[in-house]
Amino acid sequence: MTAQADVILLQKGLGSQDAVAAQIPHARCLFAS
Repeated sequence: MTAQADVILLQKGLGSQDAVAAQIPHARCLFAS
């Protein structure tokens, strides 16, 4: 994944989006539910 990647995180459970976003701090994360 490139440093300028955009990632759309779909909600699976409470806090799951935050946990994934913490693993890829170089990417811009967009949260969707």
